[in-house]
Amino acid sequence: MSNALRRSIPRALTSLIGLLLIVTYFFQLPSSIVDAVNFIPRFSVVIVAVAVGVGAFTLLKYHVSLIRKREPGRWIYSIVMLLSLLLFVIVGLGTGVNSEAFSWIYNALLVPCSATTYAMWCFFIASACFRILRVRGKQAAVLLISAILVMLSNAALGELLWVNFPLIGSWIQTVPMMAVFRALTIGIGLGMILQGIRVLLGRERGYFGGS
Repeated sequence: MSNALRRSIPRALTSLIGLLLIVTYFFQLPSSIVDAVNFIPRFSVVIVAVAVGVGAFTLLKYHVSLIRKREPGRWIYSIVMLLSLLLFVIVGLGTGVNSEAFSWIYNALLVPCSATTYAMWCFFIASACFRILRVRGKQAAVLLISAILVMLSNAALGELLWVNFPLIGSWIQTVPMMAVFRALTIGIGLGMILQGIRVLLGRERGYFGGS
């Protein structure tokens, strides 16, 4: 199969499926056609399952290579990860994901590790905020003042310092921030529409390796 044909078939299938989904949504068609088209999105479940399988295989391959190479300071954690993965798989397949044993492993291992990871992120967030909120111009000054007012409005200390801090913080979040959020939402929506049009017209080639 030539390179051009390998690129043309995915584009044609993508455009055809996209047009079928749009037509069945906006127009009244026979129930047989609608049922056939509605069956198409169910393939996403199969795609997700295959993607999870490929991801698990890639993860195993990567960590097994680290263990074989005895990467300093890394291969021990790879062993822990593989043992944890194996434990979850064995218990999940043996007793079910709704069993007490699986729930206990999840609550006793994964939840504390996740909480610890999230707690460590606060230092990175504080460092990022320090770099972002440095006053380098008028816009940075407005951002810094707004951030300070919002933080004071959410902290108990702010209300003790001045009773109107919560009102100011609430106004910032409901008026300027909401206006910016709506503008971003409209821009994202327009971008999604344009991206969909590019896919339907065959101009978007990134999903099959094109430039």
